[in-house]
Amino acid sequence: MIPGTDQPLLDTPDFDSHRCMTTIEQIERAVSGLSPEELTRFREWFLAFDAAAWELQFERDAAAGRLGALAEEALSEHRSGRSRPL
Repeated sequence: MIPGTDQPLLDTPDFDSHRCMTTIEQIERAVSGLSPEELTRFREWFLAFDAAAWELQFERDAAAGRLGALAEEALSEHRSGRSRPL
């Protein structure tokens, strides 16, 4: 998705899948060449980065009302006794 929109990246007229794959391949090569210590630092950074991106998307989806139907379905299941304590 393009940040701040509902438009998938692949739908943009200037999307260049060859360039994107080349970038991904470059990242893969760079990560493969990291020392164990660098890989640990990268992993920690990426987990935090990914969590922040997920949280932002979740907040945007919630604000746009995209989670309401899922919440209602879960509550309905719970009310009808089809849930169990964790």
